[in-house]
Amino acid sequence: MLSKHLYRIDEVVAALQWCILKGRVMESAFWAMELEESDAAENLQIAVQRAWLYGFGCHALAWLPRLLVKEGLVDTAMGIARGASRRDSSVLAILCLTPQEDRVGGGACPDGLSEKEQFLYRAAVQGKVAILWDWLAQEETLPMDMLRRIRADFPEIQDLSISQKERAALAAAIAAMPAEEYKESAGFALYSDTPAEIEEATASWKAKPNIRKRRVYPIPPSCLHGATDRGGLEKTVSTEIELTRRFEAALAKSPFWSSRYAEAMKSDDGREEFFDTYFPFSGCDIPDEWPASVRSLSHGPGPVPPGAASWTLGRWIRTWFGPIPSRLVWNGVEKAARSVDENYEWDTHGSAWEAIQEGLCDPGQVSWNYRPAKKKVVPAS
Repeated sequence: MLSKHLYRIDEVVAALQWCILKGRVMESAFWAMELEESDAAENLQIAVQRAWLYGFGCHALAWLPRLLVKEGLVDTAMGIARGASRRDSSVLAILCLTPQEDRVGGGACPDGLSEKEQFLYRAAVQGKVAILWDWLAQEETLPMDMLRRIRADFPEIQDLSISQKERAALAAAIAAMPAEEYKESAGFALYSDTPAEIEEATASWKAKPNIRKRRVYPIPPSCLHGATDRGGLEKTVSTEIELTRRFEAALAKSPFWSSRYAEAMKSDDGREEFFDTYFPFSGCDIPDEWPASVRSLSHGPGPVPPGAASWTLGRWIRTWFGPIPSRLVWNGVEKAARSVDENYEWDTHGSAWEAIQEGLCDPGQVSWNYRPAKKKVVPAS
């Protein structure tokens, strides 16, 4: 589907997520505006939520209320992209964990808990995130009563537009956080200003006289694979036909253009007026008449080399999240990349997001010993 300025919407979503994760604030503003102006508010909200979840998550909980409303999402996207010091890939690492047998130590628990609940409470206090993940990943809905026994002010994450497995991974991360880190993550001050250079840039974008001039940035090539339809195409196949021979069919499917185009097609005069209004011969013209360099900002060949067996899901994880620390799982990104390549067969032409967001382990395969482990006392020699 095409956006207002004739990018592909799934690629705008991927570009926005990529730029937020990479801290490219100006481009984050551009792509967020493109979705907002294209009547794609739901796509915008989901894109910002998922970029926050995988790149910031439990270390940036103060953003959570902003993520649950559709108003102000352009500012929210920019603000999150500016928060390099709050980056955390723990949720990604947790989703790729394969739980191993573990024990918890003793410790006081609230009254009224069953043996299993005491085990889970102690696991949270001791930061045993793999145990919490294995428990929560098996639940159809989050057990908020128990989570609030672990952390009384456990945040409302049920309304995030994410999968149940992603919600479970986030809940496991929040439950396992040390109390002081949780308090700081939920209470840090959000950005309340927009940098002057971004205000100037956004004003200049809005002042562009036509669609062609408004296409300022290219889709980052690195964000395509594993995240977009074009990302599954080989280099010998191009999407450019969407702007040339199939342009009107593409307009008819666009959330922004479809109603305008359908109304115009009711008469020959309406059709002519439509193209004269939005694609005038002077200054813009239809994309078929644009230089190839202009069309290539949004359309072109796929990124996959023929027979690209080396393009694994682990490679995708390293490309998207490599520099982002994991605060709850040691060496989390690399551990996740190795785990999925060892245990998961991924179609290199498919969606990496869809594979990861459902979790890449089978919960419930470990039989946990609920009794606290006793410390071994070694006599002094």
